[in-house]
Amino acid sequence: MERAFGIDLNEFDSGKGRVNFDKIQAHQPQVSFIAARSGVSQAYPDPCFSDYWGEMGRIGVCRLAYHVVHFGDSALNQMDAFFKTVSGESNWALDRLALAFQTAGLNPKLRITGTAIKCLEICKTRTGLYPLVYSNALWLNANLDMASMPHVHYWLSAFEKNPLPLLYAAEHPGPPPLPMGVSTWLIHQTGNKCKSIGTKRHYMNYNRFNGSKDELHYYFGKACQVQPNSTSPLLFQARCIVTALYTRSGPAASYPVLGTISLGDVADVYELRDGWFRIDPAMQVWCSGSRTYMLPAGADEIEETPLFQIRVVAQALYKRSGPGAENQIVGTLAQGELAHVYEVQGTWYRIRSAAQVWCAAGPQYVETIQNPAAG
Repeated sequence: MERAFGIDLNEFDSGKGRVNFDKIQAHQPQVSFIAARSGVSQAYPDPCFSDYWGEMGRIGVCRLAYHVVHFGDSALNQMDAFFKTVSGESNWALDRLALAFQTAGLNPKLRITGTAIKCLEICKTRTGLYPLVYSNALWLNANLDMASMPHVHYWLSAFEKNPLPLLYAAEHPGPPPLPMGVSTWLIHQTGNKCKSIGTKRHYMNYNRFNGSKDELHYYFGKACQVQPNSTSPLLFQARCIVTALYTRSGPAASYPVLGTISLGDVADVYELRDGWFRIDPAMQVWCSGSRTYMLPAGADEIEETPLFQIRVVAQALYKRSGPGAENQIVGTLAQGELAHVYEVQGTWYRIRSAAQVWCAAGPQYVETIQNPAAG
């Protein structure tokens, strides 16, 4: 698989003249996405952003706007400046955002982490998606409490050794080093001293998307541009065991929602990735593969070992399709009825092997009559 190719731009790429986007459009390998800097902190908009953004739209590339965060400044003020620059010319169904975390200054890790999370949450509130985080593993590990970070996509830099002056560097083949607790990356900035495309600047930054052009288009909400491919073999089938489960355009909860599948629906599974199922033979349609949501064919024949046994003490007790009173009622238990418990979540018990059937666990509802673990 050839990873989709992209570049990133800021005001310095204009040099003494405008960037030639027609040359960018004609370049091989095809430039499929461009990241343009919108500004820095809370008071410096990139003077070339508007021109770049409009030209990126004209030539039809996937558009990513990135903003450089300063951790000593207000998160709200910085994000207000970011959105003031990009909002009027953007479509959040298609365009994506990134925050560049690369300048720690004298700020302690606690402040950097707090500001980073506030910026991420503001972006998610205003667009519906978390922005990407641009940085590198070394900086992130040194300056952020990675365990506190929400689930976001990462745009990570890792370059080959610097070439001799005026020579060009080859792209780093990847993958980039990953920060602690991160299992994958979305974009790799593969070079910062690569040959310039369409500008008078000597060097340019190159990037690679962690997937094909079709997968890139799905991430940017451009499913209509995906080329059908019907060669994926069927791996197995899985049955939905919750009331409704989102399908998404990629294998993570941060990808846009495409639709839902319902309780009892059986889906064909064509690919597994990071605990997610691709359920279309030709398109990037994914759902969570967690056993909490999807049960592979034959799995309901596997008997789990119960944790302990309970007896119903209430006159009647609802059985529900998940651990919470908001879940669908799927039956009742009568007073005195016995049940095995296979999983505990808070004040709820799962009472059927390899299936999502739950009941309330409070002492007013049930009593424990057997606990092998305590024996």
